[in-house]
Amino acid sequence: MKDDSHSGSRPTQPPSAPDERLFSEPFQDAEGEIAPQPFGRFLIQKMIGRGGMGIVYLAEQKEPFVRQVALKFIRRASLGKSVIRRFNLERQALALMNHENIARVYDADTTEDGQPFFVMEYVPGERMDRFCDGRQMNVAQRLDLFVQVGQAIQHAHQKGIIHRDIKPSNILVMEVDGRIVPKVIDFGVVKPFEGQISDESLHTEQGRLMGTPQYMSPEQLAMGDSDVDTRADVYSLGALLYESLTGVLPFGQKFENIYQLIVHARKTDPLLASQRVRELGEKGPEIAKARGTDLRTLQEQLKGDLDWILRKALAKERDDRYPTVTSLVDDIQRHLRNQPVSAGKPTYTYLLSKFIKRHKVAFFSAVLAGISLVTASIGTTYAMLQAQKAEADANIQRQRALSALAQSEIAERRANTVNQFLTNMLSSADPAELGREVRVTDVLEKASQDAQQSFAEDPVGEVGVRRAIAQTYLGLGQYSKAQAEIEQALNRAERDLGPTHTDTLATLEDKAIALFYQGEYAKSEPIYREILEKWQALPGDNQEQILHVENDLGMVIKFQGRLEEAIPIYREVLAQRTQRYGEDDGLTIESMNNLAMALKSPEHWAEAESLMRVVFQKVRKVKGENHPWTLATLNNLAHLLAERGDYRESIIFHREALKRRTEVLGPNHPQTYQSMSALSSALAITEQFPEAIQLGEAALAGREQVLKPDHIDTLINALELAETYNDAGNPQKALALLETKKAAVLKAFADKPNRLVQFWREQTAGYLFQHKAEKAQITWDQARAIMKSVDRRPPWQDAVTQAYDSWLNWERGEVKALAQIYQAADRLEPELEGAESHYVRLQRLLIQLEHQANHTERAQELRKKLDSRWPAARTESTSFAD
Repeated sequence: MKDDSHSGSRPTQPPSAPDERLFSEPFQDAEGEIAPQPFGRFLIQKMIGRGGMGIVYLAEQKEPFVRQVALKFIRRASLGKSVIRRFNLERQALALMNHENIARVYDADTTEDGQPFFVMEYVPGERMDRFCDGRQMNVAQRLDLFVQVGQAIQHAHQKGIIHRDIKPSNILVMEVDGRIVPKVIDFGVVKPFEGQISDESLHTEQGRLMGTPQYMSPEQLAMGDSDVDTRADVYSLGALLYESLTGVLPFGQKFENIYQLIVHARKTDPLLASQRVRELGEKGPEIAKARGTDLRTLQEQLKGDLDWILRKALAKERDDRYPTVTSLVDDIQRHLRNQPVSAGKPTYTYLLSKFIKRHKVAFFSAVLAGISLVTASIGTTYAMLQAQKAEADANIQRQRALSALAQSEIAERRANTVNQFLTNMLSSADPAELGREVRVTDVLEKASQDAQQSFAEDPVGEVGVRRAIAQTYLGLGQYSKAQAEIEQALNRAERDLGPTHTDTLATLEDKAIALFYQGEYAKSEPIYREILEKWQALPGDNQEQILHVENDLGMVIKFQGRLEEAIPIYREVLAQRTQRYGEDDGLTIESMNNLAMALKSPEHWAEAESLMRVVFQKVRKVKGENHPWTLATLNNLAHLLAERGDYRESIIFHREALKRRTEVLGPNHPQTYQSMSALSSALAITEQFPEAIQLGEAALAGREQVLKPDHIDTLINALELAETYNDAGNPQKALALLETKKAAVLKAFADKPNRLVQFWREQTAGYLFQHKAEKAQITWDQARAIMKSVDRRPPWQDAVTQAYDSWLNWERGEVKALAQIYQAADRLEPELEGAESHYVRLQRLLIQLEHQANHTERAQELRKKLDSRWPAARTESTSFAD
């Protein structure tokens, strides 16, 4: 696997690994600093972990940007053929994952002498159990933390990866901006069996027993890796949660050897968590204190839901466990919301108690009202009605839980199929056959080739695999390859599953999304409308899916410039999601963001900016500073500020978005190029031309390679760069660039008149700057013809048209034309919101023409006025933190 963020900076031969003899201290004592050692583009600072197969060092990366990383080396003593295969498996597996709660892998390679190593995100956190106990986190806080861990593991499962070694030391927890953030680490590098049971991971060459015994499922203990699926991770998560809540492991007693533990785990159920707490003995009060409570209260908190959830997660037979991690996490979240859990026995008393807890205020108000009634029979009748309503509500909740469980089981079977197939593909990626470097795309292409034959009798399996491959391609920015996989998946789904099967609808949505990413908005729209009609016609409560599709439909309508249609759709979706999920739910925040970005007209500026600032703060708090969603929101806010004319703050935000996207997504990701182009445009308006041109050219070159030369984003980039060339006094470059993109622009923007006007207008400006009035007249006539054919035009367009008409007349020698350009600029100033860039360009033009007319003092007055608009935007010391 080769991370594009290091493209061009890797030495032709990787250096040798550091000498392990310098770090011979055991893991627990490896806290001391060492004399820094250079290693390629890294400076190794100290050892931060070691095990039977690997050693991990803290290092400082020097290029292409400076950051702290963790370097994980596989021990030379462990380098057998099977270990090399597992190294290649792990690096390909990790490349598939992109989740906030999974430590990222930036790169993987081998040294010049053949020693494999990973370049990983450095997580300055503390192992989960010590973090929770040290802060005396209560049960609810521990459950919230566990939910994040479970969601990370489920993400891995969706990518076809089973962790197999979930335990506290493989979950590092830290605080980021007041949020508690866990990071799951160590997908695959395991430790050797040393003949005794301890807090060490086990590995045997025969049978491959991988994991830490006390956290391993019975089938993993008995059969190693030969017959393990995602439910083994469900068991391990259950053991992790059991220990987090009770302070002891499910089987806390000592065993003389691994075989005693295997027999015990196969024959014995762990004590219920509440019972285990009651039997803690003298260490009980200390354990309860570490959970922010007393022993009796802790026991009561574990009784009921949590006992049932843990019992189900830790079931000996995997068929009796939660079928997926998602179903386990869902039950935890239902418990936190005081809703019935699927693991619980649905007795009348239990369901009623859950209803009371969810509606405490209403229930106790009713009780008080009942007490005030004189007739006891009235009170009894009222209570019976309330109980019946509670039972009905609880039954609805129960049915929903059971329905979700059934869906989870289907999803589990699908995930296991995808898991096994992709794991086989990853395992077969032999460097000896594919060359020294095995890339993720190599594995994906091989998987695609084998999918049809492997799933000849299983349409759901093939559709699932191809969708997983396509989504990985989309994440890599390789949209055409994603599209090809989606088409194959859709053909199979429609033929063998039917047009309204949920897998077919999901794949059809994948197609719409891929078209959107490729800028094919007009082709994407009818697909979304088709999906929406099918969801609306299906029986059952499909409101969540309907709102999702309506949201995306509004997006493709907005990107086609039809804001009047998009805004009502976004408002309705936002209202429905707020009512259904609450203001702080991720889906509601998504709707806020989309509405804000659609409100891009002068009459809506205040609402748009206010809404986007709320979105940014919410996402920043919920997702963290460097989450891709946070970065997208930061970019959107910068974009809104630029369109409104607040270039000082816009440039600060754009710089921060570009910096973070480069670090998080890599320098060659489409979103990184988007930030680069946006910053270029903002800098050009404030006349910081050298940097604006450098960024604009880099973004255009990158988009031409990563997207394609005729992609809409690439063409918009070219139009904006041509503007910058003209403004910077280089019309030759502007005209040359526009000529190379002419055919693609006229085709791609045939239904987007404003972009076509922009193209012809920039050609006109280029010719006028070169005093070629006849050529300018030809291109300006093209622009005017398009403007006449459009019923609704931007409010500033008439003033700009007047200015260009007058500029042409000036070039023909009409002296009075200069006054007409002044009139056009005066018409623009009251409408600055949304027209700032056009006003600024006219001011620059007037300065140039005044110099041509030898009106030096007037030109200087205009320059002084223009410079006063954004002095802070040019101050290099401004920063995001300010």
